[in-house]
Amino acid sequence: ASQAIEMDSSNRQAQIVYARALAALQGNDYGENHLRELITAYPLIFEYRLELGRLYLEDEKYNDAQVVFEQLLNIQEKPKEALIELGKVLTFKNEPAKALEYYFRAAVFDPADVEPFFLAGRLLLGTGKPQQAKEQFERVIAINNNYPLVRYQIGLAELMLKNPKKALEQANEEKRINPKLSAPYTLAAEAYSEMKQFELCAREYQQAIKLKPLGAEIYIKVAACYRKSGSFDSALSMLNIAAKTESGNPDIYKEQGALFESRGDIAKAIQSYDQYFLLNPNAPDKALIEKRIQSLQNKGIR
Repeated sequence: ASQAIEMDSSNRQAQIVYARALAALQGNDYGENHLRELITAYPLIFEYRLELGRLYLEDEKYNDAQVVFEQLLNIQEKPKEALIELGKVLTFKNEPAKALEYYFRAAVFDPADVEPFFLAGRLLLGTGKPQQAKEQFERVIAINNNYPLVRYQIGLAELMLKNPKKALEQANEEKRINPKLSAPYTLAAEAYSEMKQFELCAREYQQAIKLKPLGAEIYIKVAACYRKSGSFDSALSMLNIAAKTESGNPDIYKEQGALFESRGDIAKAIQSYDQYFLLNPNAPDKALIEKRIQSLQNKGIR
């Protein structure tokens, strides 16, 4: 690393690229060590501290990252990037009030940069404050009408506010702006599910899968939509794909139990629910599922 410093000490970007390469090829510790050497040699070059903090953040070394970013507040005249990164760190540390403070401080330095507002909105959404989140996302749109996924985020807020029709409107607008992203299709599917339009729900999930094949969870959701629309064979085929993708996912067997129950196959329904408990013995809905099993047993078939 010291040789790299001597070879190209004036090229900050080259040094950062080299540190990133070390991190990718040999592990984050190597990239971090190189950046620490650079900081020792050039303590006033803020880019090296910023990149070191980002590596710490990626490595989930949140306290170390926080120390580095806080140092930048004393080095930089306008530490917008450090404030944004501090907001991310404190979000991970579950300190949302402080994180929001840093995001809003970052926004002061560059009102045209919408990232702090977007991150603040996501944080508010994650802490169960959809109306406040919407206000931040609307600030984003007022500055940058085509910012990626902002309408998707507003749609999530609308779902939390029990406004599925408005959520669907936002999903469709996001599709128009970013037609190759799968997220707005999953949002539309959730909106249709809330409106009990289950055939359309399944269609949207299928489109999301075409754009970006995902894990077992989305196939389980498609299966639920097919089941609720009465398309039992399609539902079962989705669960079979989910099982091939992630056979140990307990939700596969809970949905399979609901499917067999809907088809009137009581024995297979109970067997599936039993498998669900085997894989997830402390399931949060255990009492509810046990009542369903008891109801099935009372019909005298097991």
